[in-house]
Amino acid sequence: MASLNKERVHINKEKADKLFFKYLPAFASFLLENFLDDFVKEGLKSSREEEIPLLKFFEAFPEEELLEMGRKSSAELLNAFISNRAAEHIQKSTTIYIKNQLILLDREQLVAEDITLVSFIRRKAMRKFLTLYTTDFILFNLVMEDIDRFIAASETSAFKAYIEIKQEKINRTNEQLFEAQQIANLGSFYWDLKDKNSTYSPQLYKILESDDFTGNSLESFYEYVHPADQGKLKEAIEKAFKGDGIYECEYRFVKNNKQKVIWSRGLVSFAEGVPVSMSGTAMDVTDKHHMVRMLQRGEENYKQAQETSHIGNWTLDLNQNSLEWSDELYRIHGMQPGDEISYTDIFNFAHKEDKAMVEAEMQKSISNLQPFDFYYRVVLKNGDVKFLHSKGEVRPDSKGKPFKVLGIIQDVTEQKLKEKELIDKQNFIQKITNVTPSIIAAYNVNTGKYIFINQALKEQLGYDPAEGFEGGTAFFADIIHPDDLQRILEQNTKALGEVNEQGKSDGQHEKIEEFTFRMRHKKGNYKWFDVYGTVFDRDKNNKVEHVLNISIDVTEKYLLQEKLSQNNIELERMNKELESFNYVASHDLQEPLRKIQTFTNRILEKGNGMLSFTNLEYFNKIIESSSRMQLLIENLLTFSQTNVSEHSFEHIDLNTILEETKNLLSHFIEEKEAIIESTPLPVLRVVPFQFQQLLLNLIGNAIKYSHENTAPHIKISYELVKGEKISVPAAVPEKNYFELKVEDNGIGFEEENAEKIFGLFQRLHSKEKYSGTGIGLAICKKIAHNHNGFIVAKSIYSKGSTFFVYIPY
Repeated sequence: MASLNKERVHINKEKADKLFFKYLPAFASFLLENFLDDFVKEGLKSSREEEIPLLKFFEAFPEEELLEMGRKSSAELLNAFISNRAAEHIQKSTTIYIKNQLILLDREQLVAEDITLVSFIRRKAMRKFLTLYTTDFILFNLVMEDIDRFIAASETSAFKAYIEIKQEKINRTNEQLFEAQQIANLGSFYWDLKDKNSTYSPQLYKILESDDFTGNSLESFYEYVHPADQGKLKEAIEKAFKGDGIYECEYRFVKNNKQKVIWSRGLVSFAEGVPVSMSGTAMDVTDKHHMVRMLQRGEENYKQAQETSHIGNWTLDLNQNSLEWSDELYRIHGMQPGDEISYTDIFNFAHKEDKAMVEAEMQKSISNLQPFDFYYRVVLKNGDVKFLHSKGEVRPDSKGKPFKVLGIIQDVTEQKLKEKELIDKQNFIQKITNVTPSIIAAYNVNTGKYIFINQALKEQLGYDPAEGFEGGTAFFADIIHPDDLQRILEQNTKALGEVNEQGKSDGQHEKIEEFTFRMRHKKGNYKWFDVYGTVFDRDKNNKVEHVLNISIDVTEKYLLQEKLSQNNIELERMNKELESFNYVASHDLQEPLRKIQTFTNRILEKGNGMLSFTNLEYFNKIIESSSRMQLLIENLLTFSQTNVSEHSFEHIDLNTILEETKNLLSHFIEEKEAIIESTPLPVLRVVPFQFQQLLLNLIGNAIKYSHENTAPHIKISYELVKGEKISVPAAVPEKNYFELKVEDNGIGFEEENAEKIFGLFQRLHSKEKYSGTGIGLAICKKIAHNHNGFIVAKSIYSKGSTFFVYIPY
């Protein structure tokens, strides 16, 4: 195979002397010192205006990175001019081109237009800045003469290299074609249509198993063509005679009672419009003909399988630096099958955070001839991000050097997103259970083994959860106070028996029993706990299999009861909140936890492979249950975090908070086509995130509790009022109050429920019709209380509601 004559890159002494400039060095120094950035920007601008083909390989680069690359190359050029090393610069640039060391593109991707346009743009930019260097017409022309001499030498060298590279490719192609013809067992023919004789190559004699055709006419050849294909062959030849001279046909050839399928191509020569000869090739494709039919059917099935599984395959020829993609791989990357693709595009698609890893994995695999297997992200041209799984291997040649890479890529975006969603849900729930002060534990009533214990066991009683897992129910029986143990065992046995007799209830939760007893800390002291039990799940016989217990430390409550009277108002308020939390902990947390455990166990039992349809169904159920639990827990956390300190208050524009609130509710607002009117609001000293939560709940409720066929209309306004004008006992008459009014046209409520709606977990409507947890307005009340204010509500049933928030001003 021919190779490039690299000696031709060398610039001889005569040419080097012509590139020794007298006037250009001073101008280059002026340009480098004063206008380098402007020169680079002008060049980039002109490149885009002239639409240089090679610019497409740099489209993904940030502007600043392109400018930095331009600064580097321009500085090298100008320094070469300054030191009169232009010939050396041309030689170096041409060598880089010939050795295929160009940045981001293969040398064969460079086209002639790139060479001419780069020279044109470089000359145009220098000419523009030359007017800033001198106004002397003679000096101007002398500098331009130097520039033109450099441009001419640079173009000449680049075009010589370009032509040699193209010639090498042509030679390589011809060699491959010759080898392919030998391997493919091709034969050639020549038909002299004027003298009516023919010439065949030895290989064609072998294919046709005869030497009887030499000197015979074309018509005599038809006798050996299958009768059913004679018409087709004659039509193809006639079409070539009367048309563009290109002949191609596949036909059956019968000789010596043996039938073959022949594929032939030819080219007709004309003299004054009359066909005089035809030359061409013929190949025996009998075996391939049958194989193609089989392969076509297999290919159809294969493509269908790729589309169904979102798997595409690719092949990289390292010697030819050529890449082939299957149709599905194009679709995965948001491209059309057949679009131009190169090996570097694989890395260009890679997410910027994964690109280095992909390059390293591929390089390691090619260098070590090892298989590769990794996950990474790609960013499509439309901005979409996909998760892909890439696997493959490197094939060595006879000398043990890598020459081909075979790989498959599967789009696993949906799977990764589902996995992330499940992990996020599980992590969230794990964090909640670990940070809660309550001990949460689930055990199997048949084996006495625990399947879940949270970290609160260590925080509350000093024992590692592993001790509970190892000891089972006997562990807890050992740390329960001896005076309480027998009573608890009898209560638990009785409660389980009753639940089993009753069977599964229609409600969401199956409460077993509430217990109060003491458990021993690892240090020896005892603590009081309120323990709530509920059915976690049942076995196939509808018997209770797992029970979930939540143990809440009430030691402080018991100690306080000994010291304080039952009339202590603050203690009553704390107990009410504690009871409300206990209710949530013992009821509303259980259903999501039960489903998470049940369906997660089923997924684990199925194995870690690809999710089946059934597992995917379980998966969705897990997510649905987790989402419901998350909403409840988030509201509980919001309520519990509404305590404030003095430094939490800020002077803030309430209009800003209102706009942020509307942005958070934008999807809800658009869905319901809600109209929100508001007067300008003042700057007020508040806790910003709490006040935003207050607006979120009030506006959100106004939209949620609207009439089905009527767009919600919400009016928000304020005024400053004296406490004496507020008909609420909590108002201080001599104080000024900021009154925020939120008015809607929703379904309203009976006036008798005006106080009840602010209670924790109070709901006036079923959750099937209106979603929620009954915590939102309780949060609003607590936020108003944190600001030393209060909130009241007025409503006319079916006409709408108005909420008044009063904050001391």
